[in-house]
Order: sequence, then C-alpha cells, then structure tokens
Amino acid sequence: NKIKNIMLMCGSNDIDSILRSPKEMRNKILQLGKPKSYAPLLDKTNRAIEDLVLFLHQWAPLATVKIINILPRESRCRNELISNINQFIINLKNKHDFVNFITTERERFLFTDRLGYRRSCFFSSHGEDNIHLNSRGMIKLAKHLKHHAHH
Repeated sequence: NKIKNIMLMCGSNDIDSILRSPKEMRNKILQLGKPKSYAPLLDKTNRAIEDLVLFLHQWAPLATVKIINILPRESRCRNELISNINQFIINLKNKHDFVNFITTERERFLFTDRLGYRRSCFFSSHGEDNIHLNSRGMIKLAKHLKHHAHH
C-alpha cells in the first residue's frame, strides 16, 4: 500500500448526540451539563475515533493519519465539548507516532476570530445542523489541507 497520508475529519456529528439535545434544539444555545451526565457518550465517541485511526493504520501502515480538528459551532456549550474532543485527538498524536493533528484555529484562526467566536460567514445556514462549510469555507479548508498534505 503506497498511501502516504490519510486526512480525517470526524466527531462533528457526535456533538449533539453527546449533549442529548433534541433535533429542534440543535441550533439553540445549550448549557453544558455536569460532566458525569455526558461522560459515557463522550468516552464512546473518543473510543470510536481511536478505533477508526487504528483501523486506518492497519489498512495503510506506512501512512500518516492527519486528523483535522472539529470545526467550531455557534454555542459556547458545543465549543467546550469540541475542545474536549480536540484535546483527545491531540493526545492521540502524542500516543501514536503515525497520527498528526491539523488545527484550523491555533495561530491561523481560519474559522474563528481571535476571541474564539465562530465566523459564521464560512458555514452554510441551510439545513438543520448548521455545521457544514459553505463554498467559501470549503475553499479555505482545502487550501489549508493542501499545505498540510506536503508537510
């Protein structure tokens, strides 16, 4: 297998499931509950991410698995949870030498301002989840990933 790099973006769709927010509340401001209330689902998501990374490594043992951070959301609650999962991914990088973490926010601030607030102009406002990038956001991310594909 001659694959050198695998780019992976995962975890975004799990945020509302972990928070157990009903569909009609997914675009609303939520408050992060006590960690014990969502810890089992967070652990399940983290394990699924690591299992996927290990599977990819087994499938392409010479490849570097480059994991892109979960992109920011509009609510503080969701962003706190996203930070938690992104930290887990950073820890995976430290645990496995074939894993790299690609951040869009540290130093670059591609999708947030310097205060950490999401720049919604890069996200689609259509649909019920409001987590997908629009064409401007896709171009911005593609350029960023192109740079990382060679480093």
